[in-house]
Amino acid sequence: MSFDASCFHVLLLVAFANSLWFTSSVVPMSTNAHHRLAMAFAAASLGAVAIGWALIPAMGITGAAWALLVIEILMISLVLRTSLSQLQETFAGFAGGLVGEA
Repeated sequence: MSFDASCFHVLLLVAFANSLWFTSSVVPMSTNAHHRLAMAFAAASLGAVAIGWALIPAMGITGAAWALLVIEILMISLVLRTSLSQLQETFAGFAGGLVGEA
């Protein structure tokens, strides 16, 4: 298998996006409020299979990577809203914490 730089770059975005929502998912999981997130992840995964099915013929393996990125973006939105709501935190405070502001 040869190295596909475009696929690699999209997968780097996938890894970064995953780290944003998966780390934040600890909050709803620790309060046993993760059922909606689990169902959303399952539905998004099925949707990504359909997206991948459509993109792979045109884009090859990079199409599958883009399908994964779609899941991650959807999960960022859902998990961060859930987690920040439970913590009574704002997105600005969360983003400030990411860049090291107090």
